[in-house]
Amino acid sequence: MSFPSSSSSILDTLPRELLFHVLARAPDAEALYNVALTCRTLYSIVAEVKTRLLHNITRRIDARVIDIAFTAADARFPDGWLRSWLPPKRNLTVEDLDRGCDTKPTPSQWSIKVLLAMEETHNAVEAVVKEMVCEKYLTLNFQDAPMTDSEICRFQHVLYRAQIICVMHELYPIRYHWQRHTFRNFYSRYNFMENEQLACVWEMLRRVVHDAIHRLCALDPVWARYVQVVDIEQIADSRLEFFTMKGLPFIQALISASTRRDLTTLLGPDPRLSRTDMRLSSLIRDTISLGPYNGTLDITYHGQYDGIVAFEWDDDAQQVVQKPLFQDIDRGPTATWTWAHPDADARPHSRPCESQHTHLRREGYLLWDWSRCKDVWLQEPFDGLPGGSASVQHDSPLQGWFWDEVVKDRDRLAMSRYRLGLRGVPRSEEVMTMVEQNVLEHASYDMAIELSPAS
Repeated sequence: MSFPSSSSSILDTLPRELLFHVLARAPDAEALYNVALTCRTLYSIVAEVKTRLLHNITRRIDARVIDIAFTAADARFPDGWLRSWLPPKRNLTVEDLDRGCDTKPTPSQWSIKVLLAMEETHNAVEAVVKEMVCEKYLTLNFQDAPMTDSEICRFQHVLYRAQIICVMHELYPIRYHWQRHTFRNFYSRYNFMENEQLACVWEMLRRVVHDAIHRLCALDPVWARYVQVVDIEQIADSRLEFFTMKGLPFIQALISASTRRDLTTLLGPDPRLSRTDMRLSSLIRDTISLGPYNGTLDITYHGQYDGIVAFEWDDDAQQVVQKPLFQDIDRGPTATWTWAHPDADARPHSRPCESQHTHLRREGYLLWDWSRCKDVWLQEPFDGLPGGSASVQHDSPLQGWFWDEVVKDRDRLAMSRYRLGLRGVPRSEEVMTMVEQNVLEHASYDMAIELSPAS
């Protein structure tokens, strides 16, 4: 049986800028999915939903909508090939459709949904497009070159795939209890990065992030300088999975953000950390403007503290020298570790049970060593509390890589997984550049800098 293609829609000729606006203006995931469907031929849509999509586009389909679907099937395909998929109309009820979508939709159910998406939403989509053209929304400040015709055609596919991901993320937790799984399970289940079609989503999101970073660089000279040190591809790739997991509203906000504050808030240095850790806008500039400081390199990853390395200014060598923070075990952490809050009025917790750690983190508590709190910056709490005995000190996270030795070459690859925090570096811009080139090039997350005078 041959599958005739549908007539081309208005979205087939839209430039990239307008597609971004369609993405940003869609009121919800369902509407956005319907917009995306109009970018594809009917054969491609049906083949996709039959083999890959398992979620429900609409929560409920009433009798009037069923009539529209049958009428559309007869009008668009007089040879009856699509109608042959549908069960007899008198035997088709709303309850049957709803029950079917709680499991795996049948081809007949998907046929109706495809027709609805194409027939019922096309006029609304066309009206939105005309409105945007009238409002002269075609000019956006994208930094890269205009897309060619072939790239535009490919981007239409990218847009469609991206909405599949967004809708799945929006609806699966409700209908299929996906909260029990990580979103990464979806990637592995569908061979996300190995499947060329689904991998297009990654490219689409990467372009969205690139455009946002370029807009921020035009507004913030600190970010402009930062992207000269850390590859923009590296910055974008470190955020793609997180942005996808945030869902459609976050992506729409990223596309439409135009102010420095909004873009900085959305891009982060690392949006998975707390709001108080997002202080990139003036950190490099403030650090360079101050005098010689000793500093520490603070390594954290998703809330688990993994070690400290010291950077000291060597007057003889006139450069930053990397040294171990603790020269021997006797100078290591003691039993003075305490959970404390930046708010001085908050009550400290010296020995909370392990089950309280997550609760304390949510309230903004940090793990501090009060014996060294003036010159040691501890940003995130440990998974466990280091004790006072020598054996426990040896087993503490600080003992790992950076207890009594400088970072070795074999560790630099592992360091690329961690967020780097520089605390206190000399004012010399040349020295700052050297530190960036030798350390930050190994980081896949942005840096955060805290100032502290040398002790």
